[in-house]
Amino acid sequence: MGKISRNTQQARVLALIAGVQKHLLNTSLIVDGTTFTGAQLVQSLQGRVTANAAVVTAKAAWQSAIKTDTDPAAVTFVAQLTQAIRIMYASSVDVLADFGVAPRKVRVVDPATQVEAAAKARATRAARHTLGKNQKKSIKGSVATAAAPATPAEAASTPAAPSPVSPPANGAATTHPAT
Repeated sequence: MGKISRNTQQARVLALIAGVQKHLLNTSLIVDGTTFTGAQLVQSLQGRVTANAAVVTAKAAWQSAIKTDTDPAAVTFVAQLTQAIRIMYASSVDVLADFGVAPRKVRVVDPATQVEAAAKARATRAARHTLGKNQKKSIKGSVATAAAPATPAEAASTPAAPSPVSPPANGAATTHPAT
């Protein structure tokens, strides 16, 4: 048999209470070797209903507390306050301990790792052709000089050469102006 939901369990218990009140209120019944009166049965079943309601209420309160506890604004505030305290009292470990804050641990990097990182950085700069500020200063561009255009007087006195005309692709005769 699968798991029965809390609502289904509650409905079954309430139905049992209604049935006992309707049919067994003035009689006694033996359950698991113990004799119960109708009132005792109702009282026992009502205890189950009350416990179920308490569980539902406690679960709702717990979920509300979880939501409040994991509120992103509150978490961010605590982190920022902790950071501010670390900055204010960075040199006073005993004051940080009063706040329950541990000082930042100093990062220790192995010298071999530092050498390897520097070599990778140089290789990356070489591969990307990255230059520093002083290296960029030493690079000067040059502009290719074009032939100076003729003055307007020279252009007017020089006759233009006739342009060569190609024959039509279909072989038809063409007339050329006389020169």
